[in-house]
Amino acid sequence: MTHWSLHDLDIIGFSSVLEAEPLPRILAPIFQSRQTPDLVIMPPFCLVSDEVFKGNLSTLDELDAFEARQQVTRLAKAFQGQPNHDLWVNDKGEVAYDRKSKVKSEFQKIFDRHLTLAKEKLAEQDWKAACDAAAISRAMNPNHLDPLIILGQAELQMGDLKRFAFTQYIATELIAAAEFEKLVREKLAPEQVRPQAGASSMQGIGIRKSMRSNASNPSCIAA
Repeated sequence: MTHWSLHDLDIIGFSSVLEAEPLPRILAPIFQSRQTPDLVIMPPFCLVSDEVFKGNLSTLDELDAFEARQQVTRLAKAFQGQPNHDLWVNDKGEVAYDRKSKVKSEFQKIFDRHLTLAKEKLAEQDWKAACDAAAISRAMNPNHLDPLIILGQAELQMGDLKRFAFTQYIATELIAAAEFEKLVREKLAPEQVRPQAGASSMQGIGIRKSMRSNASNPSCIAA
């Protein structure tokens, strides 16, 4: 099986293009061999300890072509490959390569900061800003219910029952749909509550639940 040591590789890019307002997340790195500079290793591959297994092999010229088609992003400055590290982007669009423990800590800070902001925007009745902040907070911790509750509250305030139904569906990974709607509505003033979305709002979604992967600590990285 073909494999390379992380200590012989540099990270020169990642296999996606950041949005204008990027969602903080782990990025799939693109490696360059120090021993064979024209050898580029692209996702998907598996990281085991300090070894990279498999991967799609390419060249620098091909990488430039991928970048021209906006399929990948080249870094202005390469990072030296290291075990127990992640390439990631924060809520300001800054890309870094840090120890997994630091990335986890930074994600927690982003979660706390945007959850607080979402609550503030909800109190100010800035529904869209509340949704945006809650979405970022949820991305940092999909297993926390508070961001989904704020999303649901803001969506009901906007009268967007379709979006609320989708948020309610996502929440069923953590809580029953009826209980979620109860939690959302009990914090709204009576004069603010729009018509019940209820169970009927769940109809027609037709989305199959899939097992959630542990994206924060992957052993194999997809493109």
